[in-house]
Amino acid sequence: MKNITIKPYFQPNIPINAFANYTCNGGWLAWQPISLGDYNIPNPEKVKSVTIKWKYHEIDDYFAIQVHDIYTHSYDNLEIMENGFIGINKKVNWKGVNKINIKAGAVNTQTTRCYLYGAEVQVLINYDK
Repeated sequence: MKNITIKPYFQPNIPINAFANYTCNGGWLAWQPISLGDYNIPNPEKVKSVTIKWKYHEIDDYFAIQVHDIYTHSYDNLEIMENGFIGINKKVNWKGVNKINIKAGAVNTQTTRCYLYGAEVQVLINYDK
Protein backbone atom coordinates (compact mmCIF):
# COMPACT_ATOMS: atom_id res chain seq x y z
CA MET A 1 0.00 0.00 0.00
CA LYS A 2 1.31 3.46 -0.92
CA ASN A 3 1.07 6.43 1.38
CA ILE A 4 -0.70 9.45 -0.04
CA THR A 5 1.07 12.75 0.54
CA ILE A 6 -1.14 15.81 0.76
CA LYS A 7 0.78 18.94 -0.13
CA PRO A 8 0.31 21.93 2.19
CA TYR A 9 0.01 24.20 -0.87
CA PHE A 10 -1.61 24.57 -4.28
CA GLN A 11 0.60 25.65 -7.18
CA PRO A 12 -1.13 27.14 -10.24
CA ASN A 13 0.37 25.71 -13.42
CA ILE A 14 1.95 28.83 -14.94
CA PRO A 15 3.80 27.80 -18.11
CA ILE A 16 7.57 28.26 -17.90
CA ASN A 17 7.48 29.95 -21.33
CA ALA A 18 4.61 32.33 -20.49
CA PHE A 19 6.79 35.35 -21.34
CA ALA A 20 8.33 33.91 -24.54
CA ASN A 21 6.50 36.42 -26.77
CA TYR A 22 6.22 39.25 -24.23
CA THR A 23 6.55 42.76 -25.62
CA CYS A 24 6.06 46.16 -24.05
CA ASN A 25 5.85 49.67 -25.44
CA GLY A 26 8.85 51.89 -24.66
CA GLY A 27 6.77 55.02 -25.22
CA TRP A 28 4.10 54.11 -22.66
CA LEU A 29 5.00 54.92 -19.03
CA ALA A 30 3.01 52.28 -17.18
CA TRP A 31 2.85 48.73 -15.89
CA GLN A 32 2.39 46.54 -18.98
CA PRO A 33 1.26 43.12 -17.70
CA ILE A 34 0.08 40.03 -19.49
CA SER A 35 -2.47 37.67 -17.99
CA LEU A 36 -0.95 34.45 -16.69
CA GLY A 37 -4.41 32.98 -16.27
CA ASP A 38 -7.39 32.49 -14.02
CA TYR A 39 -7.12 29.70 -11.47
CA ASN A 40 -9.70 27.95 -9.30
CA ILE A 41 -8.49 27.72 -5.71
CA PRO A 42 -9.23 24.45 -3.92
CA ASN A 43 -10.27 24.85 -0.26
CA PRO A 44 -10.14 28.70 -0.22
CA GLU A 45 -11.26 28.78 3.42
CA LYS A 46 -7.94 27.15 4.42
CA VAL A 47 -5.59 29.51 2.53
CA LYS A 48 -3.23 31.28 4.94
CA SER A 49 -0.63 32.90 2.67
CA VAL A 50 0.66 33.26 -0.86
CA THR A 51 4.28 32.90 -1.95
CA ILE A 52 5.08 34.81 -5.14
CA LYS A 53 8.45 34.11 -6.78
CA TRP A 54 10.05 35.30 -9.99
CA LYS A 55 13.31 35.62 -11.85
CA TYR A 56 14.36 37.10 -15.17
CA HIS A 57 17.50 37.62 -17.26
CA GLU A 58 17.02 41.25 -18.29
CA ILE A 59 14.40 43.94 -17.77
CA ASP A 60 13.80 47.61 -18.43
CA ASP A 61 12.73 49.10 -16.09
CA TYR A 62 11.37 46.80 -13.34
CA PHE A 63 9.11 43.77 -12.82
CA ALA A 64 5.67 43.69 -11.18
CA ILE A 65 3.14 40.92 -10.51
CA GLN A 66 -0.42 40.80 -9.18
CA VAL A 67 -1.97 37.66 -7.70
CA HIS A 68 -5.65 38.41 -7.01
CA ASP A 69 -5.47 41.36 -4.57
CA ILE A 70 -1.70 41.23 -3.89
CA TYR A 71 0.59 43.47 -5.96
CA THR A 72 4.36 43.40 -5.58
CA HIS A 73 7.35 44.50 -7.63
CA SER A 74 11.14 44.47 -7.88
CA TYR A 75 11.56 47.32 -5.40
CA ASP A 76 9.57 45.70 -2.57
CA ASN A 77 11.40 44.22 0.40
CA LEU A 78 11.99 40.83 -1.24
CA GLU A 79 13.49 37.56 -0.06
CA ILE A 80 16.17 35.63 -1.91
CA MET A 81 14.65 32.21 -2.63
CA GLU A 82 15.94 28.95 -4.09
CA ASN A 83 17.07 28.46 -7.70
CA GLY A 84 17.68 32.15 -8.39
CA PHE A 85 14.15 33.28 -7.58
CA ILE A 86 13.28 36.36 -5.52
CA GLY A 87 9.88 37.03 -4.01
CA ILE A 88 7.59 37.48 -1.05
CA ASN A 89 5.25 35.53 1.19
CA LYS A 90 2.08 37.45 2.15
CA LYS A 91 -0.68 36.48 4.57
CA VAL A 92 -4.12 36.62 2.97
CA ASN A 93 -7.77 36.35 3.89
CA TRP A 94 -9.34 34.71 0.87
CA LYS A 95 -12.38 33.15 2.51
CA GLY A 96 -15.03 32.92 -0.21
CA VAL A 97 -12.51 33.55 -3.02
CA ASN A 98 -12.81 30.60 -5.38
CA LYS A 99 -10.92 31.99 -8.38
CA ILE A 100 -7.87 34.23 -8.76
CA ASN A 101 -6.22 35.98 -11.70
CA ILE A 102 -2.45 36.30 -12.06
CA LYS A 103 -0.81 38.95 -14.24
CA ALA A 104 2.75 40.18 -14.52
CA GLY A 105 5.08 42.23 -16.67
CA ALA A 106 7.47 45.12 -16.96
CA VAL A 107 6.87 48.56 -15.50
CA ASN A 108 8.21 51.18 -17.89
CA THR A 109 9.46 54.40 -16.25
CA GLN A 110 11.48 55.94 -19.10
CA THR A 111 10.37 56.56 -22.67
CA THR A 112 13.53 55.22 -24.28
CA ARG A 113 12.75 51.48 -24.26
CA CYS A 114 10.94 48.63 -22.49
CA TYR A 115 11.77 44.92 -22.42
CA LEU A 116 11.62 41.76 -20.32
CA TYR A 117 13.66 38.68 -21.23
CA GLY A 118 13.78 35.24 -19.66
CA ALA A 119 11.06 35.78 -17.05
CA GLU A 120 9.70 32.91 -14.99
CA VAL A 121 6.99 33.05 -12.30
CA GLN A 122 5.92 30.62 -9.57
CA VAL A 123 3.00 31.07 -7.18
CA LEU A 124 2.24 28.88 -4.16
CA ILE A 125 -1.11 29.09 -2.36
CA ASN A 126 -0.21 27.96 1.19
CA TYR A 127 -2.75 26.24 3.45
CA ASP A 128 -3.23 25.91 7.19
CA LYS A 129 -2.16 22.45 8.21
